[in-house]
Amino acid sequence: MKRAAIIAAILFPCLCVPASGQSLRTAVAGVVRIDPAAPDGAGVSLRYNEAVGILLPEKPLFIEGLEIELRIPRQFQGAESSVAWSLYGAVRPEPGPGFDYAAETIVSQLLPSRVSMVLRIPLVQGHGMRSNPFYTLIPSVQGPGKYPLLFKLSPAGKGLSAAMEAAEFKVIVRPVLGNEGGIRVVLPPEQAALKYQVFVDDQPANVLDGLVIAARGLRAVRVTAPGFKDEVVSVAVEPGIVRVAEMDLQPDVPRLSIFAPQGAVVSLNGQIIPPAEWASFAMEPGEQTVNCKIGDYTINRRFTAARGKRYTLELNIELNIRSEP
Repeated sequence: MKRAAIIAAILFPCLCVPASGQSLRTAVAGVVRIDPAAPDGAGVSLRYNEAVGILLPEKPLFIEGLEIELRIPRQFQGAESSVAWSLYGAVRPEPGPGFDYAAETIVSQLLPSRVSMVLRIPLVQGHGMRSNPFYTLIPSVQGPGKYPLLFKLSPAGKGLSAAMEAAEFKVIVRPVLGNEGGIRVVLPPEQAALKYQVFVDDQPANVLDGLVIAARGLRAVRVTAPGFKDEVVSVAVEPGIVRVAEMDLQPDVPRLSIFAPQGAVVSLNGQIIPPAEWASFAMEPGEQTVNCKIGDYTINRRFTAARGKRYTLELNIELNIRSEP
């Protein structure tokens, strides 16, 4: 029966064993927590009878799956069938310094006759991973409920040499990222309570805790809020990375800039505008009456102020002297 199982593993390189609960005793050489911001992953050295624990982040955004690369030491070249690798899911308790665990077997096979092997394990349905000569795709989706995982090496027979027992394998665990990244919209504290809407490339975007999921590439991010001007910034979205888009929304009330000689008195609708506010004075939309007075000279004008518009008042006094023949 054991011989038949080994033959099946050789003939069917993507063979998955149906999940089944079992007791598992092993030493854990290290634990890797998948991080989408670290696409190169993390490595752990282990021996032929040890395991590596694999954890997910609390919110595994942007991750389609994970990749496990096993580098096989030269001491096992030509004797790969003396060690098997296994992948376990739903490991309890969380992998750590202990030895005894409960887990479900996902797949188990002998080492291939190569210097390295690469596995890919889908995390979500609809992932973009496909079979490839460079890696073995585990066909079953191992969702977040199947984590933590354990990748374990076990002796498949007797007679390992002292050099083989001392040799170290290298396991590198990497996230497999999709085509999306994140945009975190940040407003000043005084605007945090605003009911705003985000558009990415002029399409309405869903915002969750200030985070927008967007496809990779240069994106135009526009934020709108009642009573404020639209703010637009460009953001370069990269897979698995959250970019920050800082917005400082400006009120869309009409504004008045005043250019008048020193000593002039300017009032709007009967309210004197201090010279310190002449550079940009906010008005309510609608009909306005402006009054300018300098010395004994007074002039009034009426105009209609519209939202988002800027108006300029210029008061010029000319003195012309002409000679007569």
